[in-house]
Amino acid sequence: MIKTITQEPFYFLQLLFCGTLPMRDIQHQANEHRFVYEKNNHKAYLDYRIQDSVMTIAHTWVPKALGGQGIAADLTKKALQIAEKNHWKVNPACSYAARYIEKHPQYQTLLT
Repeated sequence: MIKTITQEPFYFLQLLFCGTLPMRDIQHQANEHRFVYEKNNHKAYLDYRIQDSVMTIAHTWVPKALGGQGIAADLTKKALQIAEKNHWKVNPACSYAARYIEKHPQYQTLLT
């Protein structure tokens, strides 16, 4: 079952009054080159590689149980923020990450 934003009252109020949703607790597992979000024993993740100061986003995966909640977007945003912070360029080999960057021009300067 996919939850809508109205099923989460706190998130609805946050969006209504602040115009944004709170950022999820996404863990950066740097040694594994992975960003992870876990909820109710389900794990979503984004895998990447680093070579010559270029972050290649290889794969983004969200299980069906967590689908439709914007988790892939949050994982991608977190990865791009880390790339920006570390002055890395980004190669979005993952089609989801490539589309995300197309839709968010503020990250296009990171492209290789």
